[in-house]
Amino acid sequence: MRCSASRTHVARPAVARLASLMLLVAVAALGCSNHTLRAADAQRMIESSARFTAPDVISVRSRYCSTITAPGDNPGAGLARLKALQDSGAIRIERRAAAPGECPSTPGPMREWLLISLTDTGNGFHPRALPEGSGWEFTRAQRRFISLGELTFNSDDDPTIAHATYRWAWRADLLGQLLQVSEDPVNAQATFIRRDNGWDLRDVGF
Repeated sequence: MRCSASRTHVARPAVARLASLMLLVAVAALGCSNHTLRAADAQRMIESSARFTAPDVISVRSRYCSTITAPGDNPGAGLARLKALQDSGAIRIERRAAAPGECPSTPGPMREWLLISLTDTGNGFHPRALPEGSGWEFTRAQRRFISLGELTFNSDDDPTIAHATYRWAWRADLLGQLLQVSEDPVNAQATFIRRDNGWDLRDVGF
């Protein structure tokens, strides 16, 4: 019995030393992990950032002041966007001549109101109503992450800044497909800053 007790007494310090050693290794590993940005962490921070998850939207007011153009004239970008939405079936455009004194900031001698309303098809795209009934905001596409490229650091021993090249593309919703939103891959570069508690994303780079 004494021999058994003696062995138990000797084993306890050994177990304690082993536990302490394991704790030191874990702490050291944690400290090293804060100095090196892993590819998986870089991708996670990019994909979860507010800018990356922000959708591609198109805002439409309920009425516009416009200049009456001749049939052969090219419409401006704003009118072309409205026409594309009308062609998709999302909105209906009614025209009314502006009364004298209306639309003073619109150039040209002949001015008109464009009155916009949602169609049943447009309601099916679930647009978000703008404040005070001033119009709607349609979502056309969401970003999707394709691949992470090279990770570079400003120092090999104690880096504080990291850059990551990556590729992303739009994933068009149904309205985006009707409006022919491009889904071609886009090259970008994100920047990361090392803080006391690890790495933070500073800019997604597009």
